[in-house]
Amino acid sequence: MTTVADVDVTIFLIPCPACNREISVDAETCPQCGRDNTWVHPKLTRVVALLNSLDRETRYEVKGHRMALVVQVQNTRQSFGTMLMMIAMVLLFLGVFVPPLIGLAFLCLLAAMVLTVGGLSASTRYDLSIDLRVPGCVVGTCDRHFWRDVLAIIETNPALTGPTTKPPEEPPLWA
Repeated sequence: MTTVADVDVTIFLIPCPACNREISVDAETCPQCGRDNTWVHPKLTRVVALLNSLDRETRYEVKGHRMALVVQVQNTRQSFGTMLMMIAMVLLFLGVFVPPLIGLAFLCLLAAMVLTVGGLSASTRYDLSIDLRVPGCVVGTCDRHFWRDVLAIIETNPALTGPTTKPPEEPPLWA
């Protein structure tokens, strides 16, 4: 178990890039000059570099010791269901001019509904929340296998993650 004494305290104070005064890594701005604090934990910087190298589009927000990530992906079945819905909408529009197409549109809608009721959604959302100041680092995740490459970076060398006491409650990075 890591204690506060085992953690390098310099990770909690950084020099302001503008005036060089030491500020907390959690400060919104420098109290001396008012410049925004843009410091990001080195592990999270490596995660951002990894995310930028992947071919999947990942939305993320990172601030100091915290990071929130979201990815929405479609598998083949989900892509097929989405395609059926789009075809149905086009057929409904064309059915105004060619009435027999309305029946085909409803058939496509029915097939898409059966796929949806069977557990098919338009996409799958994968979330990950990280706070390096809490034990275990990973605050919330929906699929550890999906995030294995990110978790490999985060879970290495736990002594650098911060104290084992939970920090004060902060608002989520996004709702």
